[in-house]
Parts: sequence; structure tokens; C-alpha cells
Amino acid sequence: MRFEAHRVTALSLMLALATPALAAEPPTARQLYDQGYALAVKGKHGKALVLFERAYGLSPEPDYLPAIGRAHDKLGRFDVACSYYQRYLKAKPKGELVDGVKKYLAELQPKYDCAAASKPLEQGTLVLIAGPAGTKVSVDGKLIGATPLTPVAVPVGERIVLLAPPDRPAKETRVVIRVGETTTLDITSVFPAVTRGRLRVSGTVNSDRVLIDGRPVASVAEPLEVNAGTHVVEVTRTDVDPFRAEVAVIAGSETTIAVTFATSTAPKGIGPWPWVLGGVGVAALVTGVVFTVVANRQYAEYEDGGGKDDSKRQSSIDNDTAAYTLYGVGGALFVSGLTWGLIAHYQNKPAPPKTTWLLTPFGDATRLGLLGRVTF
Repeated sequence: MRFEAHRVTALSLMLALATPALAAEPPTARQLYDQGYALAVKGKHGKALVLFERAYGLSPEPDYLPAIGRAHDKLGRFDVACSYYQRYLKAKPKGELVDGVKKYLAELQPKYDCAAASKPLEQGTLVLIAGPAGTKVSVDGKLIGATPLTPVAVPVGERIVLLAPPDRPAKETRVVIRVGETTTLDITSVFPAVTRGRLRVSGTVNSDRVLIDGRPVASVAEPLEVNAGTHVVEVTRTDVDPFRAEVAVIAGSETTIAVTFATSTAPKGIGPWPWVLGGVGVAALVTGVVFTVVANRQYAEYEDGGGKDDSKRQSSIDNDTAAYTLYGVGGALFVSGLTWGLIAHYQNKPAPPKTTWLLTPFGDATRLGLLGRVTF
């Protein structure tokens, strides 16, 4: 195989060595290699490695080996990178890429003793702190356990750490492990602690005045961001009793409270009849007084005449009898009308309600609905 003579620049050497001129290779292998090289230039060494290995699988050309080794090197897999570098030197001791491979080996030496083909000279320690309990932790695709974890010995180099909390989507982060040093990964830097939730207030209209913990809210058209915990929701509306309830907002979740107002029935009028009856009674009493006055005057005239005019005496007795009749009837009518009116008044007067708002879960545990209120 012939290679076009070219100078390997320092920049291309750091990326993936000089691109081998593989004129005789199948187009598919070369395309895969070129795609992987483009990804390596962008620092996407994991994806580039997949394409380099596929290209080598289609065409096992030794000139692909340095690119595969370099990708492993960038991913912190120094022992694997060393083996690919050495495989190339063994396959092509006078190859075009020898100088570049030797440069890589020299850079690798402080981290991995390729000459002795040993394990990494040193391991570092990875300490994971904070974050949600039960978070599964994987390093370079290998599960090492779930938090809380004791310090873990990890080979030096850049490592890909996958964190999978029990209640959130998994996220990937990178850490650099150095020889004999302790690297701390604060999981809350990847998954910030959630201290706020959303509160949705439904069942209101634009004219309602809504207060959360005593503070007016401009609009409840969209869920409100509030601190997790218990909050007091107050809603006032014209001509109805105000709504007030406590609701617990869960961090990272949406809680809904439905506002309903108890409808009050206007008291029925008691009508004019008790007052008519009482008025007739009063009129009868007044008329009785008149008859009494007339009867007393007639009786006085009878006595002044020496008791000789029996007609005046009889008329006095008749008026007196009518007066007492009117007293009895008028008193009965007045008392009946008054009693009727008082009973009707107190029957229609609304008693001060003892109100209890009922909160009950619906949908899921994070949503609350207001069924209504019970008045005793």
C-alpha cells in the first residue's frame, strides 16, 4: 500500500494522527474512518471510537489502530490505548505513523507504564457526596453501586460517570482522576436540590382577589412557583363568604387546589300577615279604650242624674262590655301577630355557619381537590 508523503503537524498528531491514504480500501470503511475523524476533532471521542472500530472491522488495516488507541487514550483507558499503539508498532515498525505513535506513548508514560505492560501506576479515589439517595452510579459503563457510597478506587484519567437517580432521568458527567488524589463529585452539581414546587389555583374568575400566604397574586392563569411546604390560599368574591384553605406543595411537583364557594339561599320574606294581624289587634285595643271612655262618661251622667235614667246606665254597661270584648280580641290578635312574626323572623335568619373545607386527593398523590364545605 502506498501512502502519499506528507508532514504530520502537531495539531493533527494530537487529534488522530495523519489520515492514512487508503486508496485501495472499500469506500464504506474509509467513510466510517472519515466520520470518526471528524467527531474526534470535535472532542467526541466515544462516538469516534465506535466508527473507528467499525472501519477496522470492515478492513483490518493497521493504519486504523493508532486512531482507535488515541480514542481510548482520550477516554482514560490507558491500558487499552497502549495495546493498540504497540500493535501498530509491531505491525508496521517503519510505518508512516510511527513517529506519532511514539509521541503518544511518551505522553502516556506518566500515567501508564506501557514498556512494562503493567497496570496503571496509580489509581485515584472518587468520592460521591450529596444528591438523591439511591442514585445508581456507573463509571465508564460499569455499575459501581448506589448512593450513599464509600470512596471508590478508579483508574486515573478522564472518566465518564453516569448518575441515575430513582426519581429523575439519568445524566452523564465527566471527572478527571489523578494519580494518588481524591476527586470529589457533588451530585447536587448535576442534579440541583429541588426546593420549589408549582401551585395551580383553579375555579377562580378575573374579579376574584387571590392571596397566597396573605400576599395578593396578580394572576393564577398559570401555575405559581412557590417554596415547598404548606401555604394558605385565600380567595374573596363579592356577596359570598371568602374561601380559605391550607395546601401542601411538594418539591418538584404540581399541586392543584380547586376553589368553590358555598351558595347561600336568600331568606324568604315572612309576608305582611303577622303585621296585619298585629295591627288589627292594636286597632281593636284602641277601639276598646274609646268604648271604655264612652262607657265611663255615660255612667257618670247616669249618677249625676240621680240614677233615674236607666237608658244611660244600660248604654254604659253595653259600651263597657264591648270594650272588654275588644280588649280580649285585640289583645289576642296583637299577641298572635307578634308571635307569628317573631317565629317567622328567627326561622329565616341564617345562623352563623361553622364551616369546614374538605381537601381530598385526586388524580395522584401530588394533586389536591376541594370537594366542598360542610356547614353545621
